[in-house]
Amino acid sequence: MDEAIRKLVTARREALSGADDGRRPWGLALSGGGIRSATFCLGLLKSLAARRQLLEFDLVSTVSGGGYVGATLGRLCSNAKSADEVREIERAFGDVDRARFGWWLRGNGRYLIPGGLRDTLFAGALYLRNLLGTHIEIAIAASLIGMVLAAINLLLWDSVFRAVDLNSVPPDSVVGVSDLGSVHSLRLLVQWATQWPTLWFTLVGPFLASIVLACAYWSVRDRKSIGSMLLQVAMWCALAAGACWVGPQLVRHYSGPLWLAPAFVGFALCWVLALLWVLWRSQKRSPAQLRNELTDGLASVINTALLIVMLGLLDRVGWWIAAESQDLRASYGAALLLVAAALRGVLPMLLSQKQQAPGIGKTLMLSLASLAGLLLAFCLAAWWVGVVYAATLLPVFTPAGLDFSRGWVWLGTIFVIVFSYALVTGRNFGFLNVSSLHMFYKARIVRGYLGAANARRLGASPTEQVSGLEPPQVPVGEVDPEDDVSQLRYAPHLHGGPVHLANVCINQTHDTKQKLFNRDRRSLPLTVGPQGWMQAGGAGWAQAHGDGALTLGAWTAISGAAFAPGLGRLTKRGIAALSVFAGLRLGYWWNSAEAGVVQSGAAVHGSPLLMKTRFMLLECFGIFPGSSSANWYLSDGGHFENTGAYALLRQEAALIVIADCGADPDYRFCDLEILIRRARIDLNAEITFMKPRPGADWAHLGAFGSLNDLASTHSQACLALAQVRYASGATGQIVLVKPNVSAALPVDLVNFKAANPLFPQQPTTDQFFDEAQWESYFRLGAEIGTRLEGEMLAQVAKGAPGMFVPDDGQQQAVAKAVVQGDGESTDKDSATAAAVGSMSRLQARVMRAGAVTASVGIGTAATFAVAAWQGIDSWRAQRAETEKAENSSFQELTERWARLQASASGGASAQLAAELLRTGDLLCRNGRDNFMAKFRLSVRIVDDAKQACAKDAPDQRAPACTRLLDAGNGIDCLQPAQAPPCAPRYWARDYTGQVGSMQNCSGILPAPWPAVVWLRDRIQDLGLGEVQVATGPSPAATPAAPSYPGPMPGTGVEPSDGIKAPPPPPPPADVCAGTVVYIQLYGPALRDKARSWRGPWRTLGASVPPIEDVLSTSRRAGRSPPVGHPEPTVIIRDEKTRPCAEALIQTAASPTGQPWAIKLRPQAGAETKNNIEVWLPRTGGPLAN
Repeated sequence: MDEAIRKLVTARREALSGADDGRRPWGLALSGGGIRSATFCLGLLKSLAARRQLLEFDLVSTVSGGGYVGATLGRLCSNAKSADEVREIERAFGDVDRARFGWWLRGNGRYLIPGGLRDTLFAGALYLRNLLGTHIEIAIAASLIGMVLAAINLLLWDSVFRAVDLNSVPPDSVVGVSDLGSVHSLRLLVQWATQWPTLWFTLVGPFLASIVLACAYWSVRDRKSIGSMLLQVAMWCALAAGACWVGPQLVRHYSGPLWLAPAFVGFALCWVLALLWVLWRSQKRSPAQLRNELTDGLASVINTALLIVMLGLLDRVGWWIAAESQDLRASYGAALLLVAAALRGVLPMLLSQKQQAPGIGKTLMLSLASLAGLLLAFCLAAWWVGVVYAATLLPVFTPAGLDFSRGWVWLGTIFVIVFSYALVTGRNFGFLNVSSLHMFYKARIVRGYLGAANARRLGASPTEQVSGLEPPQVPVGEVDPEDDVSQLRYAPHLHGGPVHLANVCINQTHDTKQKLFNRDRRSLPLTVGPQGWMQAGGAGWAQAHGDGALTLGAWTAISGAAFAPGLGRLTKRGIAALSVFAGLRLGYWWNSAEAGVVQSGAAVHGSPLLMKTRFMLLECFGIFPGSSSANWYLSDGGHFENTGAYALLRQEAALIVIADCGADPDYRFCDLEILIRRARIDLNAEITFMKPRPGADWAHLGAFGSLNDLASTHSQACLALAQVRYASGATGQIVLVKPNVSAALPVDLVNFKAANPLFPQQPTTDQFFDEAQWESYFRLGAEIGTRLEGEMLAQVAKGAPGMFVPDDGQQQAVAKAVVQGDGESTDKDSATAAAVGSMSRLQARVMRAGAVTASVGIGTAATFAVAAWQGIDSWRAQRAETEKAENSSFQELTERWARLQASASGGASAQLAAELLRTGDLLCRNGRDNFMAKFRLSVRIVDDAKQACAKDAPDQRAPACTRLLDAGNGIDCLQPAQAPPCAPRYWARDYTGQVGSMQNCSGILPAPWPAVVWLRDRIQDLGLGEVQVATGPSPAATPAAPSYPGPMPGTGVEPSDGIKAPPPPPPPADVCAGTVVYIQLYGPALRDKARSWRGPWRTLGASVPPIEDVLSTSRRAGRSPPVGHPEPTVIIRDEKTRPCAEALIQTAASPTGQPWAIKLRPQAGAETKNNIEVWLPRTGGPLAN
């Protein structure tokens, strides 16, 4: 027995009996199991106290639900003023049905779960408030990550936008070289690179680092040779220098790849760095240490690369949410909230069954749940990143083009707000506990259980008898400070009460100090004793001080924090994420340094920067440093060991009575298995279970059985015996009390079992105890407890010699035989004993009820399965009908389209228009799916139908044609695709040439960055080609200005046939400064002609993006193309741009011989006023494409 515990035990024995008799302690272990365990253990304590055996136990070790009633006992004894009062408490426990505190426990032991509308609303408001606070912190963390990603995107997008010119092919506005192979390769590289997330560019760093580390590993020699390594350094330097000279020769004379020499030089430099690093480190480390360090470094580099890959995916999905699914962004957020709400109900059931699912089933279930949690965490983070992108990246895309300054302004503003909040509140470490359910859970335990020991709340002494229902002085819904007590002042042993040991789990998933710890357990035990005495892990006992010692109610709540991100050996990152998102946070962050019990070598002083946010993320992903840090995440003691006997085995108790109340419907004894294994590994204590010796004569032997007997339905045994051999050589005895029914139970328990087949092993998630359920568990504990008589316990403590043999796994039923004086039993008594031994635990009506319940369950499941199948079959039939209607409609459209081409009459166009209107109205009206987009030919059909209808004069058109050409007919799939200018796009622009110019945000900057000029100069220096700066066409090559049909400028005289108007003066060089000119055409016929205008128009100061083929754009979008204009048309948005439009016409000849037309079409928004659209007419008739 540890010295600290020995002193406490000696003090209680001296207070109770006047002297310490020196015997080894007896211990009572009350296991975890929620209210079920607390209620059963209360009945067990009643029977022990009624037989004056309760105070025979020196130690009471509790876990979770067992701690509720254990803390009640300890609080009563701690309030006692003398040994007589402690004995009176024992007497009151023996008559707990009539004691005032027993009446309180019966009425309020279910207070953990809200009851009534007002209480439910209170709990719901508290839960939603804390859940909101938790998600706000998660949003803050995700937003900070999103802002870092947004900054990287803005920087790289802006850099590539300025450095890569797409305004001509070949790039005449940047460089012109006689051999454009290298420039073409560069463009292909850009096109390939811009298909990936921007953050993945940083993978170059880990890639180079991995090469250096690998080279360094292979450079380590067992025999150090500095001269040899210096020679290798010189060799690689020489090879690098040679590559610098040979590389340009290979490119110039043998068409070698431009990247070959730089790649080899980089590889050589990696070897040089690796060799120099090995030379430096080998002075102080052995080769084995160097190799281990290099391998560990390589693992860290790979881990960094995986993190970058994950962040890149997060960045890409965040952009998809922000820009490519703007309409559904809010719906995605609502869906995530619904998923979190669903998890609130499902997760506790999953966790409660963690011990019952055997083998691969349990592992697979938890693994799938963990995977779902990680996926949900990724989606939630991506959603918040998408929100950040919507606020910072989308403003970059304006109708006038890209404006990266808008993104930086919004990013800076949001960053200042969010980071300031995170920085100012980052030291509020207590928020982690205030925003969890710990405070609510603690308050309920304090009022419902510790309040039973508060005379002021009860209005009289808790131990006095109460004759009827009397209202309390302070209702359970109100706070009374006398309920709880500081752990430093908690001393149930001072006047003879048992020493109360509360067991808690320290979650530990890794060790930053690289110490040895059990990775399978992922936890350490923490035992909390009276007056602040604590023992963590394998360390000695230390006495806490200050506020860090907490209170009895706080430790009881922590010991019962079953649903938390930290689950000890079952901790998984995905499960932790699910728990946080669902608000199931019952665990507690505890600063062990503040209490003075920090472990040696732990990091006591951590950085306070963003401490709250950092530890919230650690909790969210189940990353707990444990004893290597001063901040411990504490949870249910059952996450380490659930029976509570581990702490008693540490003290080498002579007798341990275990109330094994963990949910175990199959009687697999999982908690007992863990206890035996950890006692053997940690304490070197061997536990051997016994079974009654056949033929042994002992009055109490019929209450015992083997473990198989405890699980059997044909045995009445509820107790099992085990012998313990401690590391010191001493022995001890364990009496296992396993809740189970027996044939001699009262009628109300038998009927309750019939109505509830899982009784008494109902799941821990069932905390909604009604009166019948509470009374049944309480009475069952009292009934089984009657078998723990004093004489029997004393005999067992001595080893019960001759009464038991080691359990060989064979089931047996033992009944007491009536022994005659000569030691032989009569045949009649032997038959009676055999009959009793084979008697079933379940009465006949209980077994019939179980069969009926099973049948009803199967029938209900079958009914739901049939209904679900019918629903799925109906949906499939409806889907098939829709597809059939669409295919039939499209077949009709194609047939009428064929007749349109073969007929010259207007009837064919009217019939096709009518069919299009009917089909569109039926299949794609009012926001339904775009039926026309499912068929590539549909765009051509709609386009040809509109052209055919447009040939007729407006007053001669058929009504169907008129309706088809009406842009306001309400059928969206028949309208031309009107893509917004400068559509948001990842990487800001499309560098593959697959997007039209109006959507590709081109032309904001008239000149490239100096980096491109530097590249041009380097190419020229290498002699790879003659470099010529591209210019626009010479004045002689400028197309002739069109003749004006009106009077000659300045004369008002009509030109005659023989007199030509003099050419107008050249337009000013900056007449189009700040104007963006978009060229739109139909098909490739006029592309070369239009391309020849771009140079001259740029000399006027205009920015001219790439030419857009509206037919190709419409086909890719699955929409009908715009109708267009019958003649070359320049559309302006503001009269101020008319001089520019006239200058454009002056420098460009009409491609069709038709005169140019200038049309003013104002458009809302100041950003589009400087935009000019040049529309070229269709060529080649209605089939032109």
